[in-house]
Amino acid sequence: MPIYTLILAICFSVNAFAGDGHDHEHRHHDAHEHGVGEFNLATDGQKLIIEIELPAHDVVGFEHEARTKEQKSAVNAAVEKLKIAGQNVSIPSRANCKADAAAKVESGLIKNDKGHEHHVDGHHDDGHHDHDHKGHHDEDHASGEGHSEFSIQYSYKCSDIDKLTQVEVPMFKNFSRMKKLKVQALTASGSVSVVLTPKQSVINLGQ
Repeated sequence: MPIYTLILAICFSVNAFAGDGHDHEHRHHDAHEHGVGEFNLATDGQKLIIEIELPAHDVVGFEHEARTKEQKSAVNAAVEKLKIAGQNVSIPSRANCKADAAAKVESGLIKNDKGHEHHVDGHHDDGHHDHDHKGHHDEDHASGEGHSEFSIQYSYKCSDIDKLTQVEVPMFKNFSRMKKLKVQALTASGSVSVVLTPKQSVINLGQ
């Protein structure tokens, strides 16, 4: 398990992101709510880790395994969007943050050739960019299928991390079903807990 995943797990009481073979279908079964995701951020020295968990419904409109060509295309398109950190998280250029690992995307909806769940690594991205659901819900539960999520991890090294005073989250524009993101952030300046919405998508870290 990566050390920063462990830090986030301890600080925010979330399950580890790293691929440990565990099924992600029920990771947050009790707290699962359509339209509401989780955004966890932690810094340690020059290291910045961001982990996001979104209900699959908010990302692709369904939570069961992709069955049709259209559903499979929707999952693939979502993964490609999520792998591009700069389209989902905007970090001020003054902090001089560079991706030091490929973006990671995990979901029970992502299958390999043998039908097993797996994670997808994206390309490095520095993130510098300063500037009718009920029917699906009933279908998923009527078929006896559980909740599914997309879990995303972005990792950076910031040479001027003391200038990381805020983080903007433009991913609301990419996934219109998203209504809220519950944020927990832990930096050298302290902790921040806030709820983001499409109209208020900036995290002030108070550095």
